[in-house]
Amino acid sequence: MVNCNTYSSTLYNKKSHFLHTIILVFILIFSPITIANESKVPPLPISTYGSLPDTSQVTLSPSGEKIAMVKNLKGTLVLMTYNFKTKEKRNLLQADNVDVVLNWYVWANDDVLLVSAAYPTRQGSTKYTSTRLHKFDLTKTDGLKRLVKSKSLKRERAAQIQDNIISFLPEQPDKILMAIDYEKANKPSLYEVNVRTNKRKRIKKFKSYAIDWFADQQGNAMQELVMV
Repeated sequence: MVNCNTYSSTLYNKKSHFLHTIILVFILIFSPITIANESKVPPLPISTYGSLPDTSQVTLSPSGEKIAMVKNLKGTLVLMTYNFKTKEKRNLLQADNVDVVLNWYVWANDDVLLVSAAYPTRQGSTKYTSTRLHKFDLTKTDGLKRLVKSKSLKRERAAQIQDNIISFLPEQPDKILMAIDYEKANKPSLYEVNVRTNKRKRIKKFKSYAIDWFADQQGNAMQELVMV
């Protein structure tokens, strides 16, 4: 009579040995091929790890029908917009980070994109960086335009920082509040600026004891940041 326990144990050992043999053969056969194939793959160049992404800083317009984004074209950053409805793509600004530096951009409303750019500036032997605020109105074809400028007829100074937005007025999507020191250096007055017409009006004059302005989320109750 055959002992069932002995027979089962013998059968299990044979199956286990057979399985181990199959695994060993698989490793011996396929591992060298895998290693050989991997050794033939050339390493990626260093530029692959250090290069900028092809597309970055994608921003949706308030309606979601348009986007603004930065494309990297062989090291030159190009700010562009794309309209999902019309399929239209428009290039706005090229920044090489040498003569022009793209700081930031934001949708003022569904048609107007505001763009801050920095420019190296020299006055005599002094070097510094100036910022300017541009606008791009998608309803027009005239491209990128300066939103605010100093007025020589009013004897306004050429302010160094001209992209300081204090508030996007939620109840007036075509208007923003900006603080700019057109009258006295480092003492900005508060201006209401229309992003479609470029018209601005001073709503609060600079204070000798204030260095900046800010507003609440509703764009109301402007307060002065007092210099200590």
